[in-house]
Amino acid sequence: MAPQFETTNEVLSSDEKVFPLTQTQKQSLKQIGDSKRVVVIFIKWKYHVLTNLENLQKPEDAALVGFFAEQTRAKLPECVVKHFDEIFWFKADYSCFESLFTDLKLLNIPELDSFLSQAVNLISRNKLRLIESEEWVITTLCHFRKKYQIPGPSYDDLEPLRNKALEKMVAEAEGVPSAKFALLDFKNMFNINTEVDRIKRLIGTFPMFRKPVHGAGCGGCARINDEKELLEWIRETVDEEYDGVCAFLSIRS
Repeated sequence: MAPQFETTNEVLSSDEKVFPLTQTQKQSLKQIGDSKRVVVIFIKWKYHVLTNLENLQKPEDAALVGFFAEQTRAKLPECVVKHFDEIFWFKADYSCFESLFTDLKLLNIPELDSFLSQAVNLISRNKLRLIESEEWVITTLCHFRKKYQIPGPSYDDLEPLRNKALEKMVAEAEGVPSAKFALLDFKNMFNINTEVDRIKRLIGTFPMFRKPVHGAGCGGCARINDEKELLEWIRETVDEEYDGVCAFLSIRS
């Protein structure tokens, strides 16, 4: 059975004081909600929009609202800004950023929570859509869709696409050729030497490749050349009190 992950490890505040909207901003959102069929809120937390959206064709009955980190403002050109009906800026907290590469748990964005708590009273929930282009925000948006009853993918909908352990198990069950693999659940590991022997048995040979099951990009990935490296890395990871799940993949077919 593929490992399951906690999605409610933090309580997110919806206090309107965290990100208070001005009367002008509320009126603008109300007008957008009354006049448009759908209102898409595009969230950017860490990086700016990576293209100029030159091929974007926005329907006349659709609105595009940006909710962007203030830290990205300098890199947002006017040719992108022109596509948005409204943009809201917030000061993002990046103190947890590095850990997200190896463990995509719920990212706390209280400003977005506060914003949405007000937006749903100005725009029909059925018209709202939340989108992102940063992997570490996906779980958070699933949480907010559920919390505010906004249509769109849930965490359960996206889990088969994001859980690398589940992907490998499905491929194996369906006979799809893929690299040999082994899983190591640090939260439920009892004996390091036993786990090393099990991984060696399942993979069959060194070198092998390790990657967090629920990480982003290439964070936490590395080549392991021999048994000594494998043992040392597991011990170091245990000492760091990491409680995620790691996949080991065969480099050779």
